Amino acid sequence: MSDVVSMSGERENFNNEFLLSSYVALKRYATAPESKIFSLASTKKAFSMSHYATVKFPARLSDVCLPNGADYRYYDLKHRSWPPQPQVLSFAAHCSLIFPSNSVYSSLNRYPEFAVDKRGPSSYSIIASRTRCPAGILMKEFLAMQALFSGYEHRWPQILIELGSQNINLSNESAYFLINILILQVGPRDNDNVRGIVHRIFLDPNFCNRLVYWINWRLDEISSIVKRREVYCMEILLSLALRLFEIGDSESKKEGFNLVQKAREITLKWLSQLQVDVEHAKNSDTREIFSQLAVWASLLCRRTFIVFRSSGSISSSLFYSYLRSTVSLHENLDDNYAALPNSLRAVLVRDSKLVWSIRHLLRASVNMGEIVTVLSFYVSSLSLSQTNNKNSVTFLPAPYDWCISIKTNKSAEFKQQNVILNLLTGHLLVNGKPIGRLPNEWKENKIYQRLFGHEQIKVLSSNIKGMDYMSAGEIHKHKVHFGFRKGKFVIKAVTLQGTLEFLPHEIFLGEQSSDLPNYLISNCAHWLNHKTNCIEICTMTNPWKHKPENWKIDLSKKIASSDSSGNNMTLIDPNSSQFNAISSIFKDFEMPSEILVYANKSGHIKIYLPRLELRFFINQNHRFECSELSSEIDPNQDIGTWYGLRSMLVLRGISTVPLRKNKAPGAGSSLSITLVPTYSRSILVPIGNLFFRKVGSHVEVRVANTGKYARFTVNELLGRIDVTNPNDRYLKALFHAVTSCLHNDPLTGRTGTEEAIHYLESPLCQPVLPVTKSEKEVLTKIARLTPLREFYPKDMKVLQRYCGKNIGEVSATHKILRRTWGVPQIFR
Repeated sequence: MSDVVSMSGERENFNNEFLLSSYVALKRYATAPESKIFSLASTKKAFSMSHYATVKFPARLSDVCLPNGADYRYYDLKHRSWPPQPQVLSFAAHCSLIFPSNSVYSSLNRYPEFAVDKRGPSSYSIIASRTRCPAGILMKEFLAMQALFSGYEHRWPQILIELGSQNINLSNESAYFLINILILQVGPRDNDNVRGIVHRIFLDPNFCNRLVYWINWRLDEISSIVKRREVYCMEILLSLALRLFEIGDSESKKEGFNLVQKAREITLKWLSQLQVDVEHAKNSDTREIFSQLAVWASLLCRRTFIVFRSSGSISSSLFYSYLRSTVSLHENLDDNYAALPNSLRAVLVRDSKLVWSIRHLLRASVNMGEIVTVLSFYVSSLSLSQTNNKNSVTFLPAPYDWCISIKTNKSAEFKQQNVILNLLTGHLLVNGKPIGRLPNEWKENKIYQRLFGHEQIKVLSSNIKGMDYMSAGEIHKHKVHFGFRKGKFVIKAVTLQGTLEFLPHEIFLGEQSSDLPNYLISNCAHWLNHKTNCIEICTMTNPWKHKPENWKIDLSKKIASSDSSGNNMTLIDPNSSQFNAISSIFKDFEMPSEILVYANKSGHIKIYLPRLELRFFINQNHRFECSELSSEIDPNQDIGTWYGLRSMLVLRGISTVPLRKNKAPGAGSSLSITLVPTYSRSILVPIGNLFFRKVGSHVEVRVANTGKYARFTVNELLGRIDVTNPNDRYLKALFHAVTSCLHNDPLTGRTGTEEAIHYLESPLCQPVLPVTKSEKEVLTKIARLTPLREFYPKDMKVLQRYCGKNIGEVSATHKILRRTWGVPQIFR
């Protein structure tokens, strides 16, 4: 018993005592080894240990020979107490204040007045503790927390005061720990009332009425789903309401019951919203936070059923609430119990004891209709029949007599499954397998990650032949099944339209050419409908959205089409001669795999360049017209400069001109519209890395298309290329420099090198703002057109190291080096 309980009360001060074994005058006469449990100790000092040990002359014999003075008694060395001293046994050591490891209130455990078997600090000591207020907490909250401990009789009035004030943050975990202990602590007994000294205030109706008012006010404050994170505040309010129900008078019991019922309704609202939050969480960390909040809401809802502990049964609506929270608890609870916070683990232990105490009540209240409703909500993949017949409920024999067995519907397409539900814990087994997660090797499959990323999906045994798992709930109105076929991972989705199979996009890719444009492969989800034998192509931004404008491939007719706003479009085969003829127009400007060519309902050809967001169609001039730029492709791609730049596309402006045509005399006249080319010409050049190839005495230049392009205009009046975007001004100089040759360009009258130097020296190229990163890259490319020369060795300056490739006139481009490097120097 002494190892479990502790001695209450103050022990005598050990500093004024001495052990017999430490008395030097008698220590040499000791014959037995020193005991570590009991010993003789004196409550008084020996004269030789006091200030009387020395005597001054002259002295008498009686002044020298004095009595020893020691008073020996048995002493308990282990507990440092005197055995004859009466002590009261206490379990207070096992009921100390427990705070989270990072709590600012953990320092209160160092002060003895905050022990659970003490009356608490006085008002003076609370005020004096202002200097001990930890960082990160308001002074008023620190003082209010200590005031809750000030006396047994003052505890509940002080709780009522803080409930109506804003001094203490009830949403804090530390506040929940502290207030919950004070609410539940029994305290000293009262000979006149069974409630004890602490709780006898519940006999006062005025106190109970105010407590009901403030609990109700606080519940209204957190009743919205926006406040679904206020689980600690709800724990405190629920403990207060249950105290009213358990130890209040008859009227207070009714009010406490109503408050508990109100708390149950609020937690169910939270639970519904948290379920949505878990399903739509964008990452695993967010999902874990919402799952833990859902566990809290489930435990809070289950706790409210303690008020029915003495009842015989509960209504079907209450049973639905219980079952809803129970299944949610199991669904969201982490398997790693040790990783849960201490507060949640303590609540789980309390919940297990509570549910076991009402197990017979729950069994008597089982309603098959509510079971089917709850299971259909959480596991929508199960095919269950609605029934309210209690006789249809089948309990398993002992020791599993708290488990219910349910059979799913059987059809030609779906096999029958056996579902087992644990009434107390909410565990679900489908065909003997628990609802869990896919194996890690399945989740690491590239097909799974392409569709779901790193999303964790709860699965159960599949009811489709040939498939192993299916999602526990619907994913965007799809029941998703997982399995292997001939060693390859397969994903199927069951919808009202039929069974869809997710196809890996690699099957459309070829070694030299693909079956589809890259626009319909790289960022798309491909679903094969086994019923219609069609492949539907959805965007990966929403792979579950089936809409008419999605491209569909009819495998029977071998036609790919799309129906957008009633305008049916047919895809031109990327491997056809018609496509090759069209893509050759954009050769070196855009890759054929990045070009989408299709025909509309009228048979008119349309071209779409997805990366550049440009669209072309055949106009009245039988030319490809760009609707975004209001220009058509110029049949003459010679602009008088930039010879050798293969990755450019020359456009010419067009205007709509009305022409009047005269008819026969007396018939009047009519107007017709025609497209007349104008003299405004523009150039489109991709923005990317440059690739050079020497062809005879000239240089052939290609630019890698990265999804961006620069637009320039041809100014034949001034004989130059104009920039439409100031950010592309250095690109103009770069293209002049890399395409320079010995002859002057017809447009500019200069060589490319001379034009580049002239342009770089112009005021337009002198930046008024710091150059951007892309502009610096272009300037660096211009500078690298000349060789790099440096001393070798660097410290001796005797020899020269030469590194670089010459393009065009080396002596002239060397002048470009000096000028282009001068531009960044301004900003250093």
